[in-house]
Amino acid sequence: MTDAIDNIHNVLDEFALTADGYAVVLALDLAEIVIQGMRDRDWSETELAEVADIPVGLVSRIVHSNADVKLSVVGKLLHALGVRPRLEPAP
Repeated sequence: MTDAIDNIHNVLDEFALTADGYAVVLALDLAEIVIQGMRDRDWSETELAEVADIPVGLVSRIVHSNADVKLSVVGKLLHALGVRPRLEPAP
């Protein structure tokens, strides 16, 4: 069983270094930032959607990491939450 689990970890580690892996990490990071921002402000998805001027269904999909969103949408979300965007080069 340990060999199978190690194999799964190896596959995931390799995937994480691909372009698709980076996209998954970005989606998960964005979801984490949005969820934390909503908690900090005690906002619902509906309240965030109203402040960010985007559909509530899109907020829900972002929170569940099930959306491939435009940068303009990310900008609206981050602005509404008072988060300054920053990307870092890979080491």
